[in-house]
Amino acid sequence: MNSTYTGVLSNATGKTGSITISNTGSGGSVTFSGANTYTGSTTINSNAKLALTGAGSISASSSVIDNGNFDISATDSGASIKSLSGSGNVALGNKTLTLTNANDTFSGGIGGTGGLTVTGGNETLTGANTYTGATQVTGGSLTLSGSGSLASTAVSIANGASLHDNNSGLSTATNLTADGALTLGADQTIAQLNGATTGTVALDSHTLTIGNGGSFAGVVSGTGGVTVAGGNETLTGANTYSGTTTIRSGAGLTLASGGSLAHSTIADAGSLTLTANATAKSLSGAGSVNLGSNTLTLNSAGDTFSGAIGGSGSLVLNSGTEILSGANTYSGGTRVNGGTLQVSADNNLGSGALTLNGGTLHSTGSFTTSRALTLQAGSTSAITTDTGTNLLLEGVISGSGNLLKNGNGTLEVNGAHNTFSGQTTINGGVVQIDDGASLGTGQILLNGGTLQTLSTLSNAQQVVVTGSSSVNTNAGTTATMSGTVTGSGSSCFNKTGAGTLNMTGNATLSNGTCVQEGTLRANGDLTSNVTVDSIGTLRGTGVIRGTTTVTGKLAPGNSPGTLYSTGTVTMTSGSTFEEDIDGTGTGTGAGNYSRLIISGSTSQFIAAGTLTPLLRGITTDPAIPTSTANNTFTPSLGDSFRIVSAEGGIVGRFASLVQPSSGLAADTQFVAFYNQLGSNSIDLRLTPTSYAKYLTGGNQNARNVGGVLDKLLTGQVNNTDTTAQSNLLYAASGLNASQLKTAARQLSGEVHAELAATAPLASRALQSDVSNHLQQDAAAGENQDGTPARVLWATSNVDHQQFKADDFASGYKTNRSQFSVGIDAFTTSRTRAGFGMSHAETSIGQESGSGSLTETMVFVYGSQALGKFYLDGMASIGSADWSSGRSDPLQLSGGLASSSTGSNTLFSTGLRMPIAMSNGVVEPFARVIWQRSSRDAQNEGSASVSALSLQGYSASGVRSMVGFSGKSLEQDPLKAAFTYQLSLAVGQDSGKLSRPQVNSQLAGIDLTTTSPHSGRQFVQTQLNGTLKIGKQSYLYGGVNSEMAQGRSEYGASAGVRVAF
Repeated sequence: MNSTYTGVLSNATGKTGSITISNTGSGGSVTFSGANTYTGSTTINSNAKLALTGAGSISASSSVIDNGNFDISATDSGASIKSLSGSGNVALGNKTLTLTNANDTFSGGIGGTGGLTVTGGNETLTGANTYTGATQVTGGSLTLSGSGSLASTAVSIANGASLHDNNSGLSTATNLTADGALTLGADQTIAQLNGATTGTVALDSHTLTIGNGGSFAGVVSGTGGVTVAGGNETLTGANTYSGTTTIRSGAGLTLASGGSLAHSTIADAGSLTLTANATAKSLSGAGSVNLGSNTLTLNSAGDTFSGAIGGSGSLVLNSGTEILSGANTYSGGTRVNGGTLQVSADNNLGSGALTLNGGTLHSTGSFTTSRALTLQAGSTSAITTDTGTNLLLEGVISGSGNLLKNGNGTLEVNGAHNTFSGQTTINGGVVQIDDGASLGTGQILLNGGTLQTLSTLSNAQQVVVTGSSSVNTNAGTTATMSGTVTGSGSSCFNKTGAGTLNMTGNATLSNGTCVQEGTLRANGDLTSNVTVDSIGTLRGTGVIRGTTTVTGKLAPGNSPGTLYSTGTVTMTSGSTFEEDIDGTGTGTGAGNYSRLIISGSTSQFIAAGTLTPLLRGITTDPAIPTSTANNTFTPSLGDSFRIVSAEGGIVGRFASLVQPSSGLAADTQFVAFYNQLGSNSIDLRLTPTSYAKYLTGGNQNARNVGGVLDKLLTGQVNNTDTTAQSNLLYAASGLNASQLKTAARQLSGEVHAELAATAPLASRALQSDVSNHLQQDAAAGENQDGTPARVLWATSNVDHQQFKADDFASGYKTNRSQFSVGIDAFTTSRTRAGFGMSHAETSIGQESGSGSLTETMVFVYGSQALGKFYLDGMASIGSADWSSGRSDPLQLSGGLASSSTGSNTLFSTGLRMPIAMSNGVVEPFARVIWQRSSRDAQNEGSASVSALSLQGYSASGVRSMVGFSGKSLEQDPLKAAFTYQLSLAVGQDSGKLSRPQVNSQLAGIDLTTTSPHSGRQFVQTQLNGTLKIGKQSYLYGGVNSEMAQGRSEYGASAGVRVAF
């Protein structure tokens, strides 16, 4: 049925009556066109319909319970009701239904092109509403729950009002203006989000997706996220939601005027634009960021952004890890206040400066950047480089903050322009520098990493070493560290790299210094035990206060110079001690030689490995002013270089000595001497390669000494020599060329050979005296009783002999005085025999010594006439005292002396035939003399290694002579007032007596010494005469000479004879 009521329905006073439309049948309705005022509820049953037309109104009704149909489409301007419930339908037409005091749930559907407005209360919609007009919540709240949804595309929430979308009930085409509060109970997609600063969006844990942008100045909160799927959404509020802000490809998000996403990660696949400074939790995606002139701050990053960040603004990271992998162009700079900013290329950081304020820059790729770096005051920041990567900083580094280098990769810091004053800590990997100012002015802490120098530089910063840390110097460069170096921990301070580390300051490294590679120059005060590995070198002129163990090379000085140590220095097998020799001075640089001086009563030098002297190619280092060498010095014989001194002693020897490849004079070499004379030192001296060869120009005795010295050289090199032998060679090696030649002759003990050559002379002179006596006294006549006269005779003679130097020995001189007495014990007219005694004293003088022989002889003689011939003979035997004294050739003692006893034996026979002439007598003669001379063994003591130990000596020889004498006609000296006799003879010596060889030992090495090898053929002259002084007595005298090649002899004799 259809019923229309145009009047006004009202309640009686004090009454609250209600109206129920119970059943209008199919197609029927109840229509109100009046402005009804009743206040009770209005109920529309399921088979009923209530329609409002014209000005019809039920706005005073407490609620509308619509289980049927409620139609306001014919009203003039829509309808207002207090609240709506039920499960029916609402037909809006093109009108708006306003709920003024809602407090119900409506599960039915609202349709039409009109809208719904809530001005108060709380209305809950659980049905699928199809109306397309605006939905406005100007007061109170509207809740979508269950299956509740809105087809409306224009939804607004006024300030103070709220919309609760519990079930994704909004249309994806909804343009939402939220000046009030929007609460999500499920993920929701809308077209736009707009709203004033009063608006709020409570996401709870859900995601709001915006399909076509908008501008929202309010605050979005909750743990859910916001997705901008299309268009551009502008956020200007300080949003607090913690879910992800997703910007899809093609979409944009603008953070403007205080817009903040401080708790949200931005997943940017589209574009993010800042028109004011903005904050986000993190940034990810591959989209773009346009900073404008603003700053984007990431508070707690944990994402990777591979897109492009542009603009003139800046990027700030406060915590977390943000990875930038895109080609960014922003120019306002990057500031890392905390957390880690990870990059792999320079353009990841845009084009601006970099400020580290307690955060970390993590480089995962190799690249170069010229941007400025500021280390913020009061902060400790880090740069981390991954294994196998190299980050090169070429820009200016300033500030007073501290810098940590982490990671196993390389950080290269170039330039002299860096001014930062904070501490640099190298925790891992490598920090490379090319200038002393590359790391500013602060302390450098090596805490397990490596500081590598790429060029020659000087650095005065304090260095602290902890952990296993290294300084690596590039080949061909020198890094000078003049600041204080201290270290502790359980690992060595390692010197690596093929270049040079020059430590000139005070360094205390309690766990040792290890030279693994290249060169360490200890030019300061280094308190540390030092280990030099096989490819390492230790040099310097400073002090090492600790032990040093060398497997590689030790080369004191910087070129020539002195290195000091207070601990034991150990050279191991395979090590090298390189000795720079540029002169004989002990200073530093050119003209000097290097030394190692070890102090401390228990500090030793333990030798092993190879000793390598250098005369040419002595390296110099332009970075070290004292590192100079002329490389022109050629040492001379006798030059001595004390290369090592150790107060605690020398232990062991070098296994080998490698001679310099250039710089040595021909046929010379270096020889090492160890602890000579208790010196606790190693001396390097220049010697001939062969003394015998070097002394070729000397005499044979000198050459023989050269042979001895050569054997000593072999023993010294092979360590088979005795102490005496080593000391002898040491003394000889200290002689210059001139001194050596002289000393070699003197060391041979030539005086001993000269004594041996002189020993036969007294016996030979006695033989001459006896021969003259027999010739003169054979004519002595008869006594007055007619018996043949016998003669008592006495003779005194003197003799001087001179031997010239030759290829065998030095020259020398002898002087002899001799007294003989004899008596004819038996005489007949044709036979005469006698005996006698003789005493002789002979002195020898030569360049470095003297000798003497004191001889006493007894003899027998006889003569027998055989027709016209006279045969005579004699034999003598005697003893001799041999003594010598000479200066010490090596000046190791006050002199050398020896004495011994010997014997002389002589047998002589001669044949002469006097031939009377008209005015005199000519007497041809011939004579043969055999002699033997011997001496006991003797030595020159033990005061000097120059002393000889002489073996016993014995030699014999034969002298043969022929000649003639011219005599006065009267030969009887007792009848004539005077008589004369002139003799001339030539002779030949044979046997070893005239060229003796004396065998001895010099420092235990066999030595043979000889005298000059004068000619064996000689000419002898004599002139004798008598002067009668009594009836039975007369004086006699004479002069004699003997000449041979290389020697001459002159003598005189005088005597008296008495016949009886």
